[in-house]
Amino acid sequence: MFAASGTVAKRPGQVWTSLWSLGQGELQSCDSRRVVSWVLKAKLLHGTMANNFPQCEVCISAFDSEKHRPLMLPCGHAFCHSCLDTLQDNGTDSCPSCRAVFEDDVDDLTVCYTLIPKDTSLSTNDKEDICPHHKFPFLYWCKKCKRVSCKQCALETHNGHELLLKEEAVKEEAECVEPREILISKLTTKRTLVTSLMTACDGHLEDQAEMIARIETQKDYLSKKRHQIEKDLDILERKGRRSRSTEEKNWSQLMITSRANEPPDLLDHLVVIKNIVQKKVLKMMQDIDKSGLKCLSSDLNYMKNNEEWVINNEDTAQSALLTIYMTDNKPSSALVRNAPHEAIPFLDILLHYLVQVCDRIDLQLLSSFWQTYYGQVHIDDNLLTPFLENTSRNKLRTFYGRISKEVVIRLCCRKLFCLGLRLDHASDIAAVNAVADAPCYSLHIAVSEQVCLTGLKPIASKLISKCCIFLHFVELNDGDLLWMMQIIDALLPTQAEAQETQHNSTNRIAGLYLVNCNLTTMEAVKLLTWVHDTHLTDCVWYQTSSHDDFSKKLLEERAAAVKLQLLWDAVLPRARRMSR
Repeated sequence: MFAASGTVAKRPGQVWTSLWSLGQGELQSCDSRRVVSWVLKAKLLHGTMANNFPQCEVCISAFDSEKHRPLMLPCGHAFCHSCLDTLQDNGTDSCPSCRAVFEDDVDDLTVCYTLIPKDTSLSTNDKEDICPHHKFPFLYWCKKCKRVSCKQCALETHNGHELLLKEEAVKEEAECVEPREILISKLTTKRTLVTSLMTACDGHLEDQAEMIARIETQKDYLSKKRHQIEKDLDILERKGRRSRSTEEKNWSQLMITSRANEPPDLLDHLVVIKNIVQKKVLKMMQDIDKSGLKCLSSDLNYMKNNEEWVINNEDTAQSALLTIYMTDNKPSSALVRNAPHEAIPFLDILLHYLVQVCDRIDLQLLSSFWQTYYGQVHIDDNLLTPFLENTSRNKLRTFYGRISKEVVIRLCCRKLFCLGLRLDHASDIAAVNAVADAPCYSLHIAVSEQVCLTGLKPIASKLISKCCIFLHFVELNDGDLLWMMQIIDALLPTQAEAQETQHNSTNRIAGLYLVNCNLTTMEAVKLLTWVHDTHLTDCVWYQTSSHDDFSKKLLEERAAAVKLQLLWDAVLPRARRMSR
């Protein structure tokens, strides 16, 4: 090694100088590649000096002047004494970074003092004289607490206590220092406590390793599942090149259909629950680091027993799942609202467990019920699977979403207070009319902007006579009003026809919902006038952000003039019959 030639000094402050001179050609007899490596490493070490906590790349421990003192290898890399000593004991004499072999004993390697932080290179007495919290020297002795104090501690922890200057306390040592036996007893107790805490830390490290292994197992399981799904998609998209017989193709289609209709298994559920618990525990530990144990009182609050649970975002969904898993608390009723801006990522698993503990559930899947034409199509058939079982026959009280005609027919066998269906095409009116024989009190129909008049049939008169009908239109602009009026006239009978089918009603429907619409004030006034003149309804829910307070006041005055009830928030009815 170069240290053997006497060129590189081991005294503090001379490692950089020697390495730099090495690069300037003072050791012409040395291997040029080794010189360049040393010079580059010296520059790197010089840049590392700006960092307050240089670390060993093997054990990730901060360099110090004792066990983890940095040692320079001939290749230019530096590692702590502990790691290099362990490597050499195991018969490894190569650099952990570049695998260059070194022949010197670890104790003969050069100590790189520039990598040792200043606070760790102080002498033992210097370190003992500095407050570890405020980095000020100890100046006082507190007679009450029997502890040394810096100037900041004197103002905070020892404020109002009797303090002695350092010089005075030294002179009164007999009075200040406790008997030797008492000190030994206290230190022995502290040592036992610290040892037990270290053992607990070792246990936590083992738990973390087990958790990492568990997460990797979960990821492998999900990766295999995703691979199978992608393989099925490739077959359906005709990307498979292998020629097969008709029987093989048919069997492959049956297998794909089976896998597509397979509900989430128990392992899927456990993956979600474990991820929630892990995120919750990590957040609790971060909160404890910031604000102490007082944060636990809020983080450990489960949902209350025998009260309604409102689940409308990911946080409340996690709380509900943890409450079901960890406690015996059950809701008296539950409202699950999946809105576009606050989607619940594991809704199918949540509903699977919620059905088991709750007998009255309101399910509002607004992300699909009020979905615009521009969004990705959401079909909610799989989410209703728990409610279609015989054991959960009447647990669903209200439902708003987008489902197929087959599921609508199955759902009609249940007793529902409110049912909300999506009308995307003219042919979907058949699914709506299938509700005519169902025990349903209120029917909400969300009309998509892609519905056209061609082939659009009216709502069955039997359905209009027995149910309260509500129509929903989403994100209307001024140019859409004529289309909306034509759609309503095509779906509903005229006022005269409505009075013939139901004598106790003067309106054609129970209510009109205008969700996230961007109408000008003038067009909104025209709409309210048309609603009144055609006897469409007495109640309009108008949710918009395009009107200021002045415009809203004008619309309210116009609605009052024609005896319309104008509401500014599109609140969906739940489990009660709306009178027309």
